[in-house]
Amino acid sequence: MSNLEILDLYNNSFEGEIPSSIGQLQNLRELDLHSNQLNSSIPFELGFCSNLTYLALADNSFSGELPLSFSNLTKISKLGISENNLSGEISSDFITNWTQLVSLQAQFNLFTGKIPPEIGLLKNLNILFLFDNNFTGPIPMEIGNLENL
Repeated sequence: MSNLEILDLYNNSFEGEIPSSIGQLQNLRELDLHSNQLNSSIPFELGFCSNLTYLALADNSFSGELPLSFSNLTKISKLGISENNLSGEISSDFITNWTQLVSLQAQFNLFTGKIPPEIGLLKNLNILFLFDNNFTGPIPMEIGNLENL
């Protein structure tokens, strides 16, 4: 097992996909891959990095849905996935497990469906950027429970 806790590869010219072997970095707390040229889908194995508190994947070309394994990221406090081509719904399973979340930046994607009402349970949340997506339905009433916004 690796003792690596922080992996910062921000603002390079990396291409292709995130290697699935990154899921073996069990001690990883911070992963910053934003502002590269990464594409394809986000690997399911990334959700095995259950100690992640900070994940920055913004400003790449990721596509597809967020992996179901992201519900394992129970320590995540800052998640930056903006400016990609991510689609599908943001699962309420993610939201209910992301109780430490302080910042969710998911703007400029292709997310669809309703904003999960469980978002109102995130008592630590103080940054929520969901603009420029394809969400439908009403704005959840529960969003009014967010005291820090």
